[in-house]
Amino acid sequence: MALTGFFPILLATHVQEARGFYERHFGLVPRFESDWYVHLGHPTLAFELAIMTTRHDSLPAAAQTPAAGVLLSFEVTDASAEYVRLSGQGVDVVHGLRDEAWGQRHFMLRGPDGVFVDVVEPIAPAGDYAAAYTGATP
Repeated sequence: MALTGFFPILLATHVQEARGFYERHFGLVPRFESDWYVHLGHPTLAFELAIMTTRHDSLPAAAQTPAAGVLLSFEVTDASAEYVRLSGQGVDVVHGLRDEAWGQRHFMLRGPDGVFVDVVEPIAPAGDYAAAYTGATP
């Protein structure tokens, strides 16, 4: 298979609310927008995220539910600063800032439709976790 791209599509009950959340808090910008679908991208990174209404007729009935059990991970250079910034904007922080032995400083938010957002800064892993990193690059 010769892939040319990849992006998740979050199924949402309120497309414009979800769009605003990712624009306001993560700097994503619309690349395509309609009343039922918005395609967002980052202005400088090769990162894309789409949001689609659960009520569109292109979806089979089994797929017409909001995203659930989804965790989006946004990697940043300074998780502590982002924690202060986002907490000050009134987001729903569900997991406070902390360092993890596997090599992450992070915190977690609840976004629209219950999608979770993990804001992550890579840090040095501790102990046995350091050996788990393979060194492979994409």
